[in-house]
Amino acid sequence: MLASCLAAFAAVGACAAEPSSQAERERIAKQRQAAEVQYAQREAECKRRFVVTSCIDQARADRRQSLDNLHQQEIALDEVERQQRSAEHRRRREAKAWDEINKPPPEPRAPRVPKQREAKPLLPPSAASRPAPVDRSADEQQARERFEARQREAQAHKEEIEKRNRDRAAKRKPALPMPAASSP
Repeated sequence: MLASCLAAFAAVGACAAEPSSQAERERIAKQRQAAEVQYAQREAECKRRFVVTSCIDQARADRRQSLDNLHQQEIALDEVERQQRSAEHRRRREAKAWDEINKPPPEPRAPRVPKQREAKPLLPPSAASRPAPVDRSADEQQARERFEARQREAQAHKEEIEKRNRDRAAKRKPALPMPAASSP
């Protein structure tokens, strides 16, 4: 019954002028709500009968069919909207490309002349303008001393860990010997 009503309504809707997508979505939502209400009524009616399961199964099948039909209408509506958006996007791109083609060429500008810098005479650097030689040997000596100190600390740490491991091993019980091989 519901399916026949929906089919008739869909046929009438198809004959009418193309409604706006918002109005179409509202119609689908109303039909979905009507299908849910009708299902609830049929379910309540089925519960009053003696054979409940088959009646409810039929009501569910009818509900599923009507909701599937509405879902297909929504998918079709989404597809139409997507195609419209795609066409609009394509039209805008073509209009932009057409505007670029028909744009008048830019006015020729006068070539830019780089600013002339005052030529400074290239004089050999005098001894006074050179920085004083830096005594790097002192910095290198300090760096070498820091490196050697870190090396000594690392070696001392390593020896301390080895001593601690030897002490721990000495405190433990010796491992049991391996069992003798069994004779064949």
